[in-house]
Formats: sequence, structure tokens, C-alpha cells
Amino acid sequence: MQNNQQAHNSKKSLSPRRFCAFDLENLAGQAAVSANVGIGIAYILQDILHLQPDDLVVTGGGTHNAFAVGEVSKILHGQTLCRGGHNGADLALIDHLDRIPSASITSLSAPINEVIIGSGDGIFTSVVRRLQNQGLLVTCIAYSRALHPSLELACDKVIRLEQYINNQQAA
Repeated sequence: MQNNQQAHNSKKSLSPRRFCAFDLENLAGQAAVSANVGIGIAYILQDILHLQPDDLVVTGGGTHNAFAVGEVSKILHGQTLCRGGHNGADLALIDHLDRIPSASITSLSAPINEVIIGSGDGIFTSVVRRLQNQGLLVTCIAYSRALHPSLELACDKVIRLEQYINNQQAA
């Protein structure tokens, strides 16, 4: 009986996962995003981040890009968030990031240990600090030209999209 219990406990070892919040328009570098552009971005994110089935993914965009956001969400096995208005997608993603349950962060079986923000917008700076205060590592993935200096300084790690894309094209 004890051997079965030990085997059961070893299967319950910590398996950290990530919470990813992607702003499709920011990652595309344009306000209007076609489905094809969105799909390309989804595959680039998958290649760079090596997303796992247990990672939690939310893709946001304006209501005018709902179809493209939905296509990205399908590929990344995530949730779709669309909100209109000035900074609509950003605000929807921030709301989602602020509502990560503490039980998900401290879970014994699959804790969230990292948050990845796919945007360079400075509006995310304060949420980055709040997440870090909860003990989370925060990574930003964005183009340098779209990366706000305060967000860059706040994040634990920054992935610059153009470096990856330029390396991929050179190969």
C-alpha cells in the first residue's frame, strides 16, 4: 500500500505552468489584423515560447478583429477576449491578469509561476508590479519599437520579436 501511495505522490509533483496574455494588435503592429496575420503570429508565439497544454492563454483584441483573435485562440488553445474602445483589448487583458486566482498561483499540482505579456504597451507596467508582488516572474514579448521603456524596466525578462523573426528568416 505504501508503494502505491509513493507512486501516486510522485505523479503529483509540481508542474509549473504559465499564464499568457497576448494583445493581438500590438503583436501584429497594426490596428486591423487579418486572420492570416493572426495565424502567423500564433505560430511564431508557439515557436518562441514552446507553449504547453497546461499553460493558460488569453488572446485579446478589438471587436473589429474578433475573427483573427478567435483564430489565434484556437491555435494556442486559449480564450478569446474582445473589447472595443480606446485601449479596449489592453483593459480586458489587464482585468484578466488582475483576476488570476491566488489558488492557481499556489496550487500544489500545477502552480502558475510565470506570466507572459504579449504587448509592449506601458499600460501593463502597474499590473506587472502587482504580479511580481505575488511572487510571479513576468516576461514581456514585443517588438522593440512598440516596447514602452517603463514596461521594459518592470519586467523580469523581455523577448524582442524582431530578433527571433530576423534569425528565423536568415536560417
